[in-house]
Amino acid sequence: MQHSKDFLEREIQKLSLLLNSLLNELSGIKPEEQDKTLEEINTALKAEFRISIKDISNLDQAELITKLKKIHHTNLDKMVELYYLMIQNSEESRFQKLLSKPKTIDNIIFLLDYAEKQSSIFSYERMNLKTALRELKA
Repeated sequence: MQHSKDFLEREIQKLSLLLNSLLNELSGIKPEEQDKTLEEINTALKAEFRISIKDISNLDQAELITKLKKIHHTNLDKMVELYYLMIQNSEESRFQKLLSKPKTIDNIIFLLDYAEKQSSIFSYERMNLKTALRELKA
């Protein structure tokens, strides 16, 4: 039983490292590198989480939960951060092609609420992120 728990913890940590590296790539993105970086992020999300960048805009909330219910809340938080960075960059045409800003914001807020329910720990980061997203939507 302990072996199984250790394996799960290692997998959660591995996915967390992947999401951190994607966040780092996106936060330092240069205009000429956008296409390549977005393709790398999309490929990684599809391979590890079976979700694409476009899914956050295209899926309804029930479908999102179905796709993401097995993701640990810490990784879900990092994934939400990743989408948040994309929304912040959505004025760039490459991001606009991938994301519908209002729908994406609604789904990110929904995922933050979902992560709160999955975690027994209150997160000021989630609360601040929801506030920032609501301001972006206004």
